[in-house]
Amino acid sequence: MAIKNTRKGAGLAIDFFVGEEGSRIVMANVIRWRYVCTAAADALKYHLGYPRAPSVPGTQKIVIDPRFCWRGECYGNDTLLYVDFALMVAPGMTESAAYLPGYTLAIRDTVRLCETILPPSCLERSSRDDCLAEGGRARE
Repeated sequence: MAIKNTRKGAGLAIDFFVGEEGSRIVMANVIRWRYVCTAAADALKYHLGYPRAPSVPGTQKIVIDPRFCWRGECYGNDTLLYVDFALMVAPGMTESAAYLPGYTLAIRDTVRLCETILPPSCLERSSRDDCLAEGGRARE
């Protein structure tokens, strides 16, 4: 399955999901395709800062995959592979206007692909969310 996510900010929440408190989404072998991303090294550092959801045993493992190809295109060093990752998505972590009581997102063997990588200079002058929003507006 491929998920095209037009999120304007950073983060991993799935904004179209509305579940009951205590719900869990498991993404396994999924392509998460985004229009605009920060460089893989930046996203790796940022995402490894999330604490692991206590309800999912294990340790966070994300790697940069330098040779990932999909649908005839190869993505080089800006591809992330979420080998084993789990976080608790709190109500304030989404861009949705719907009430989200919080859920666990478990990600396994899932790849982040990006159409555009933001220049590092943007992160030197603005926040990650502002840079991603700016990149999204430039693309429109």
